[in-house]
Amino acid sequence: MEVNLDLDVNKEEFFGFIYESIIKDIEENTGKNLSKEDIIQGYKYDKKLKNKLGRAGDVEVTILEFDPYKKYVAEFKSNQGKNIISYNITDLNNGKINVTYSEEYIAPDKLKSWNFKLMNFFYKKKSVERAESILKNIERYIKNKEEEMYI
Repeated sequence: MEVNLDLDVNKEEFFGFIYESIIKDIEENTGKNLSKEDIIQGYKYDKKLKNKLGRAGDVEVTILEFDPYKKYVAEFKSNQGKNIISYNITDLNNGKINVTYSEEYIAPDKLKSWNFKLMNFFYKKKSVERAESILKNIERYIKNKEEEMYI
């Protein structure tokens, strides 16, 4: 699934949010205090997530690609398979950016892969709407944070 959207924030603001989110997630799951310089390609940590049924499970998070202000790709690996998310940023040179957000699921076996493809067929529109909403919420968060600085 892929979504492409223009956002009214610049690449530095957007990646500031990415940095903040990654650092907070790592601190909450590992107790480690990190800085921006610690966020690099290949960084791994374990995370607790709840599945759709509310059961907790362990996930290994790996930063597959990290090119500040351009690209962020992370893999979430569990016994259910791998989810890969990515943000590709293009600077529009007017204080705005274009973000291509994508999600990919790699199942551990054919049965789960077929099940995912079938479910994805029925829920693709909802997934696209959710991804667009996430991007718009990031934009709104950055804008609100910016406004608070001037109050």
